[in-house]
Amino acid sequence: MKDAYSFHTSQESLQETYDAMYAAYSKIFSRMAGFPRGTG
Repeated sequence: MKDAYSFHTSQESLQETYDAMYAAYSKIFSRMAGFPRGTG
């Protein structure tokens, strides 16, 4: 398990960070055949 913490001054900034992290992990997991995907 990996934890990630971030602090934001707006909902838009939070969403940008979430989207970037989701995209990064999706790219990693897509390279791992048969690994479960998130529901994002």
